[in-house]
Amino acid sequence: WLQSVLETLHIDVGLPWWQAIAVTTLCLRIVIFPVMVASQKAIVRNNEHLPTIQKLQIQQQLASVRGNIEESRFASQALNNYMMAENCHPFKTMLPILTQAAFFTSVFFGLRGMCNVPVESLKTGGLFWFTDLTLADPFFALPLITASTIYLQLYLGADGMNTANQPPWMKALLYAMPIISIPVMINFPTALNMYWLTNNLISLVQASVIRQPGVRQKLGIPEMTRWKPEDLPMTTFYEELKREMASQRSKEKKLEATREREKKEYQEEERRKRQERLAAFDEERKQQEKMK
Repeated sequence: WLQSVLETLHIDVGLPWWQAIAVTTLCLRIVIFPVMVASQKAIVRNNEHLPTIQKLQIQQQLASVRGNIEESRFASQALNNYMMAENCHPFKTMLPILTQAAFFTSVFFGLRGMCNVPVESLKTGGLFWFTDLTLADPFFALPLITASTIYLQLYLGADGMNTANQPPWMKALLYAMPIISIPVMINFPTALNMYWLTNNLISLVQASVIRQPGVRQKLGIPEMTRWKPEDLPMTTFYEELKREMASQRSKEKKLEATREREKKEYQEEERRKRQERLAAFDEERKQQEKMK
């Protein structure tokens, strides 16, 4: 389907391949724009319930650390019920990322198939230094620029990449993603890198526009509450988790010490009983010898 659209733009409309890829990307983004708006609304809605959600998450994780399976299951069910009742399930904020992934997969296999054949006109369908869209960028410029735009997406919170209230380890993972992707992107045909870059640039423009108060009001996207760190239970969770884990280790050590002491007491008692029996046997033997 994607290849048919690209061929229509190139053959029937007469666009060069790089323009056909750009126009197709723009059309795909227009199609999923309502999904992006719905996601922005879901992000704001989830943010409003963030303190309660984090509190329930902490209760579930602490119960799991303590080994209290029933309490952990109850807290997990309570969290799920709360998110369903308040219509703030995290899946809705993940929807644009999943939608993007579906479109990216289609474009990836469609363009890669055309480059692998290859379609002869793709070899002269680029511009500037990447005239051959079937080969990797010889100067690695497109992959590096594309990776840079991913950082800007994270900064602007484009396509659901909101890191404002993410835990530190999640932020570190997200910000490492562009660096990790560079070795992969440098081997892609230029056509794929061009699609990825065009898609990211559209995301940046879209995110910048949606950040404007007038646009958000027009689209029905409320302003996001800026929580103070002390308002969010997750701020101190890791310290609390460390204390809980230390407490559990201390309890385990005490329990192990008690087991070891009881084991030694049992062994000592058994040794004493054996000595008493041996002493009794020895006394009986002596008595028998005297009788003889």
